[in-house]
Amino acid sequence: MKKSKIAVVIAAFAVLAVATVIFFRSIAPTGNTPGDNVVVADPTPAPSGDIIVLETPKPGYSDIGGITPDPLPPQYSTEPLIDAFKVMVDHECIGIVTSEDAVDEIIEKLTAEFSNSQHSDDVVCEVIKKIEIKKTQTFSNNITDSAQLEECISECVTFKLNAFSLSVDGYHIGFFATEDECQQVINTAKNKLADMYFAGKKLLSISFDREFDIKSTVVTPGVLSDDNAIDAVDMIISSRLVEKMAVVYDASSLEQFYKDNSVTAPVFDSALEAINTTGSANIFYEERLINVTAKVESSKVTSIPYSTTYTTNNKLSHKTSRIKTAGVNGSLTTYYEDTYVNGEYVSSQQTSQKKKNPTTQVIEYGTALGIYEYVSAFTGKGTFMWPTSGQIFQHFSWKNNKGHTGIDIAAARGTPIYAAAAGTVTFACANGAKCKCGWGATWGNHVTIKHNSTYSTAYAHMLSYVVKQGQHVEKGQLIGYVGMTGGATGNHLHFSVFKNGSLINPTYVMYGY
Repeated sequence: MKKSKIAVVIAAFAVLAVATVIFFRSIAPTGNTPGDNVVVADPTPAPSGDIIVLETPKPGYSDIGGITPDPLPPQYSTEPLIDAFKVMVDHECIGIVTSEDAVDEIIEKLTAEFSNSQHSDDVVCEVIKKIEIKKTQTFSNNITDSAQLEECISECVTFKLNAFSLSVDGYHIGFFATEDECQQVINTAKNKLADMYFAGKKLLSISFDREFDIKSTVVTPGVLSDDNAIDAVDMIISSRLVEKMAVVYDASSLEQFYKDNSVTAPVFDSALEAINTTGSANIFYEERLINVTAKVESSKVTSIPYSTTYTTNNKLSHKTSRIKTAGVNGSLTTYYEDTYVNGEYVSSQQTSQKKKNPTTQVIEYGTALGIYEYVSAFTGKGTFMWPTSGQIFQHFSWKNNKGHTGIDIAAARGTPIYAAAAGTVTFACANGAKCKCGWGATWGNHVTIKHNSTYSTAYAHMLSYVVKQGQHVEKGQLIGYVGMTGGATGNHLHFSVFKNGSLINPTYVMYGY
């Protein structure tokens, strides 16, 4: 009887054990040690058994703004588990996703939206809260809504723009989207300086005494502005002063520094005392942020006067003259390179010269004389003048050692005869005398005058002469009187002109010599 009761009890317990065996499984997420990047942790071991405890997370907000699954009382489910990934921020689970790349895709989407809003492709995404991806298994209804997860991820990242910083000598000037914009600011500043100081002048070059520094950087969106370029240009071209420090070690250097910079007397005195005491002095002074040097071309024009030459025209009356070629002054242009610093003239250097030759004026005089035409002494537009007053009654016709050797001027006996030009008397021969000039027998009383190495003149049939051989005479000086000595048939002056020893028509030199 006792054995029968024991067997029944054992059987009852066995049935009860089989019927009531329940395996519980917790799906609460577990933390992982943070790393430097978004990482995938080791997978959580999958639960085993036929009966699964289901914890359904409900939306809630953690201290970082994310969704934290809060477990509900256990439920029973026969739904199969799926592979999933827990998204962890600062050891807190902010959601569960089915794709390992889900977070990266959200970040890419946020980056694209920000890029479109800024109209820029140079966007940098910075993760400000460490995000981890941890592999796990769960049920499909535990997957976090994508919109809610995106909101949480957006608080874990920040966006900046790639940009360039423009500075000079350590002083920041501005931020700009591209390197070209930085260079454009520099060029705009140069153009404005050129307009300010050198409008209307030929600018050869313009430069700054310090190098501009352009470096790549990242900035927040609000830093880049359309006004940056205007402010930067104004900063460059203004006479803005910045504080600087110089170290001086001796009195002579201090004196030179005092002359070159705006340093007050008290500062000088204290600096000198510091040098005498410690061997050096730190001097704070103000100086322009940047100095601009410009090279400007200037020029000076000097006039070169034209000269005048004379020529004859035997078809024009001796009373007629005209300008054959108008004279034009030439010029000598001297070019200089002028140096200016901050608009103030410093120095000048000659660079080149350009010469434009003058155009010689040519005046044409008529030499044609009509028969019996009257000429007057002291007239003539060239170096020579008519030696007496009277009527032309025979022209020059000498050719091939034949013909008339000069011009005959009929005048009353005793009419004065003058030297046609200044010179020296070479012959003064009496009527009938043997004269070495070769014309004595027919010329009667005559005088010859050498004017220069080219020209000489002869005066024949004189009543008498009042000069002697070797005597210097001036133009228009009395040399004798009209007569009819020698081979003359009436009172007249025979006037001949020699050029380089050969006879020429006297009218050719009466106006153009």
